[in-house]
Amino acid sequence: MLKKIYKIVIVPFTLFLLYLMFFGMGRSQSEENLITIEPILST
Repeated sequence: MLKKIYKIVIVPFTLFLLYLMFFGMGRSQSEENLITIEPILST
């Protein structure tokens, strides 16, 4: 039961953070953010 609530809360929250990271800082910087985040995701 807790895991369901956890997923319901965390998934939108992470998507919201990603949205802020990519679009909140401006479209021109989004490409730079992708480059810096890709190595973190690949590990």
